Amino acid sequence: MAIHSLNNTKFNDVLCLVDSPEFCKLKVYAPEGKYGLKSSVLVHPENYDLATKEPFFKIQVAQRKKSPDLGCILPLPCITSIPWTASDLPQWFLEHFELLDADTKKKFVTTFAQTRKNIFWVIFNIDTSSGKSWFGLKFQYKKSKVNKTFPLKLESFTEWNIEACSIKLFDKSSLIPRGGAFCDLQDKHVLLVGCGSVGGYIADQLASCGLGNLTLVDSDTLSIENIYRHYLPIEYLHQYKTIGLQFRITTKYPWVNVIPADGCLLELRNDSIINRYDLIIIAIGSPTKERIFHDYCIKNEVETAIINTWTEGYGVGGHAVLDIPEQKGCLRCAYVDNENLCRGLVSNLNFLKPNQDLTRNLSGCGNAFLPYSNLSAIQTASITTDLALKFLQGKVKDSSKVSWKGSDLDALNENLELTDRYSSFSKSLLVTPLLNPECDICNE
Repeated sequence: MAIHSLNNTKFNDVLCLVDSPEFCKLKVYAPEGKYGLKSSVLVHPENYDLATKEPFFKIQVAQRKKSPDLGCILPLPCITSIPWTASDLPQWFLEHFELLDADTKKKFVTTFAQTRKNIFWVIFNIDTSSGKSWFGLKFQYKKSKVNKTFPLKLESFTEWNIEACSIKLFDKSSLIPRGGAFCDLQDKHVLLVGCGSVGGYIADQLASCGLGNLTLVDSDTLSIENIYRHYLPIEYLHQYKTIGLQFRITTKYPWVNVIPADGCLLELRNDSIINRYDLIIIAIGSPTKERIFHDYCIKNEVETAIINTWTEGYGVGGHAVLDIPEQKGCLRCAYVDNENLCRGLVSNLNFLKPNQDLTRNLSGCGNAFLPYSNLSAIQTASITTDLALKFLQGKVKDSSKVSWKGSDLDALNENLELTDRYSSFSKSLLVTPLLNPECDICNE
């Protein structure tokens, strides 16, 4: 609206939480900082149940020390003129106040305008060809310590400073897609097992894409050795990774519910628990445990799809396998030995040959680790999240696999041998069918 051109406020955004464009009284919280949400004006209906409907907003409001100002919503039927300067605002307001329907006008006068305050906020909305447009006016009495009723006569406005401001709705239906995320993921629930270097980034990426519910399972705490390739910063040293991720993610993304749980993969062998979720992602890098869990799922006819994901060392690549029940293709398809065509112990997707010492030890016994960078962890997390989203949105309906291929330079410098698949692989980042015709489970 043209009134936005008058916006010369000293605060940043006015974030308004509303569930209806109709008249209602508002609580308006002034900014109390220069950056972040502390620098924004926060607005919500007077009787809004923040605790159950918008806990994220409730936390932000609770941090404000000052008492809220009074505001209201006025739905305009039309706009008959445009204020070009601040001196035009009183006449513009009174002119458009007269356009309100009788019921709205009565509510404004009796429940809002008679209250004595030194600051009032009026937030307008109007239907336009592209949807509702929102804008607002802040009325502040020039004698800041004096409370007065709202001015309703032209001559009374000389005692008030009026500021025009743009309004941004704090609304998932607009903010989620505007940020490149997906509203249709809000009712999905994913179980993520493993919150290490790969799992931590998967958790953040899922939330950034609009996932509504995420349960995290891990028993580890953040150690000093983790900090260069883990999502969590050093401030979370010795904290459980699940709890650290819960705090970081829920303070970054407003509409995600994160549940931390202490445990491990094999403790989840309970089909009544597993079947609660739309998808399970396993990012623990332990093939033996993953195969044991897969055997349990087959035996008990688990209905939930599962993604297993892992990163190989030395930057050569990473993989994700999507196993959808009752579809051809399962985790065991990725473990068919290419030489004898029998079920093997090493994934046929790997780029590094088995039976090599892939770990390094920099500090003596007990500190062996698989060397790969933060970039490798993020790349594996990205292909995993992408595969998860495609499944949750119905874009991938068959069991599938996806890999990314990196440089072999570091591996060759360590005199490590690469598989034939590494040499011939040309489908990096492409989702392809998982089914292996020699899998004894899928071809019974």
